[in-house]
Amino acid sequence: GGHHHLSISMTKENWLAAQTRLTAAGITYEVASGTSMYFHGPDGERLELIADPRGEMYGTAILDLALEQPVPAGQYTWVSGPSDPPRLSDGPGTYVEIDIAATTAQLWPIITDLNLSAKFSAEFRGARWAEGSTGPTVGASFIGSNVHAAIGEWDVRCFVHRCEEQRQFGWVTSNPDRPGAQWCFTITSDGVVSTLRYSLILGPGPSGLSPAIMKMPEKEPRILSRRLDEHRGNMQLVIEGIKADAESSNSN
Repeated sequence: GGHHHLSISMTKENWLAAQTRLTAAGITYEVASGTSMYFHGPDGERLELIADPRGEMYGTAILDLALEQPVPAGQYTWVSGPSDPPRLSDGPGTYVEIDIAATTAQLWPIITDLNLSAKFSAEFRGARWAEGSTGPTVGASFIGSNVHAAIGEWDVRCFVHRCEEQRQFGWVTSNPDRPGAQWCFTITSDGVVSTLRYSLILGPGPSGLSPAIMKMPEKEPRILSRRLDEHRGNMQLVIEGIKADAESSNSN
């Protein structure tokens, strides 16, 4: 096994104070997404100070505060709660992560390529920028095409709501104010190896799940878990495909 990095959560006030002290001490650090600050300890270990609330990372729950245990990649995350039994209103989600021998600069054009995921996903078929949008920027929109054995084929309009070059590319579906789902790629790096995180939050707005939940409300928890499992499986295929493409390019 190996140690990737140690992350320490703190208030924004303490985070800013720590940044001031690191600067005064001449210690080189890197800020990502406005809340994460990376630097190396005395033995070369990678450290992260994060100003997100405890149990969250970039707006996604990563800690079950009741159990004080990290949520393993591939398990469920929740914006709130969850209720008993879990509901769509809890903001259920999931995420996957992978280490890639590539720089953030190499990964950025890959994760912002709207059609790359279609090479690996069993559900996503591709996308095109909507009229008036030509590339990744906050506020841009695109049309995504999908297929599912139980649902059929459909298109959905997506809106870019996070775009920080070489760091984060995220979008929401259907309605930017009340999305049906929220997707995001996040990259962190030590300069040699990058960690790619692919996350999803369902809701709070209506989506393809809504008719099934309305028809069978007593089965809502099962519907959510099955859909999250389907998404997670495809998300895993996507990040593994991205890793293979990126590392293959490096070897050529």
